[in-house]
Amino acid sequence: MAENLEQTKGLYVRNTTIIAALVGVVIGAVLCGAVILGIMPSKMIVTAESAMGFDETVEGLQKAIVDANWVVSGVLDVNKSMASKGIEFEPRVKIVQLCSPKHARSVLTSSMAMSAMMPCAVSVWVGDDDKVYVSRMNTGFMAAMLGGDAGRIMGGEVVPAEKAILSGIVKD
Repeated sequence: MAENLEQTKGLYVRNTTIIAALVGVVIGAVLCGAVILGIMPSKMIVTAESAMGFDETVEGLQKAIVDANWVVSGVLDVNKSMASKGIEFEPRVKIVQLCSPKHARSVLTSSMAMSAMMPCAVSVWVGDDDKVYVSRMNTGFMAAMLGGDAGRIMGGEVVPAEKAILSGIVKD
């Protein structure tokens, strides 16, 4: 009888431990999901108000990119692109694609898969309040998530270069 009681206690402890572990995993997964879905998207994109009008912002951005020894890979007029497919869209949006050949080489040497994130893009758009905004990927945040050589390069050299490019464009 004492032996059966000990076996029953052992099964109870083991089952309770398994259930507690499963509950912990479920709670952890829910919390991680909430963080990923709730916090991460708002951290991935940085938006700032431009100090200039729409066309001046696009032109100033292109000049600042070239002055920083980066390359303007292209400028996509989103409104024209959509209109070419019969879709009218307002307000104005342009995407300026930029790349630093030096940094791109370093990142690609480390990981060719990173080419999926190239070139970098900065969008210039008009908000509902008729103000001009500049949005871009939060390079520092993404660098921390990527880690490795790509994260080191993006977080270490690209972040200050982007800030310098945008310094005369966006309001502080």
